[in-house]
Amino acid sequence: MLKLAPRFVREAPALAFFSFLATASSGFGQTFFVGAFGESLREEFGLTHSGYGLCYSAATLCAAALLLKFGALVDRWALRRITSAAVIILAVGCVVLGSASSLAMFIIGLLLIRFGGQAMLPHIAISSAGRYFTAARGKAMALTAAGFPLSEAVLPALAVVTISSFGWRAPWYASAAILLLVLLPVFIRLTRDAPDPRQLTHGAADVNGGATRRDALRDRGFFMLLPASIAAPFTVTAVFFHQAAIVDLKHWPDGLFAQAFVGFAVGHLLSLLGTGWMIDRLGAQRSFPIVLIPLIAGLLVV
Repeated sequence: MLKLAPRFVREAPALAFFSFLATASSGFGQTFFVGAFGESLREEFGLTHSGYGLCYSAATLCAAALLLKFGALVDRWALRRITSAAVIILAVGCVVLGSASSLAMFIIGLLLIRFGGQAMLPHIAISSAGRYFTAARGKAMALTAAGFPLSEAVLPALAVVTISSFGWRAPWYASAAILLLVLLPVFIRLTRDAPDPRQLTHGAADVNGGATRRDALRDRGFFMLLPASIAAPFTVTAVFFHQAAIVDLKHWPDGLFAQAFVGFAVGHLLSLLGTGWMIDRLGAQRSFPIVLIPLIAGLLVV
């Protein structure tokens, strides 16, 4: 089976699978998973749709600030160490959410799952793919990103089924158990032979031309590209997060939105395969202006 895999996978199968699995595991802290609990969480803590969104936004922004502070650890800590820390943070967040009895605990739980799941695990996975597969970075990035459609297709549907059978707290405890008892040992095993990132950091800097965060913030082109770059994650996050409100307004049957994530995952996977070809054929500058057209079309359908 391994002989049929791309060359970069055959050369370092453990690290290739690690990057894919890390992005897939981040789903426990992603909006498409949390959104399935929206109605239950709002009722439990007496929140309006806007109040619920405010709590989530605050937790997400704090997680983003923490990523700016601690994200550089991926360049200094061993891969096993930084991954274990992210998984444990995510698991603790799941436990805190599952046992939350107050609004403060609810927000702390959101912060932990957003920092460990939505922020750190994808950051570690993408950084590792770029660091350890320099000769096939594009292909490695595509494999890494393919972990997202997997979790998008599986986790929302599982959440809806589990909530209907056992209530909204049980899935969070189950998620923590999966993270600590299954995924953490697998990650430790996959990363046991990973090279020290400090030995490879200099080479990665050379590939990027030595550009720094300050250089990006001084570049006017960066701010011109930023609105279109963040439009998709902003919009998709809002739709996923308020899926309960959309279902209610549309009078759709329960569970329909969760089932639709299978279609979203298929579209996500196809786009990963197709956009790589498009960029190679047309170039990034010519491709960028049209990337929002499918998103706009999808929103018009809704």
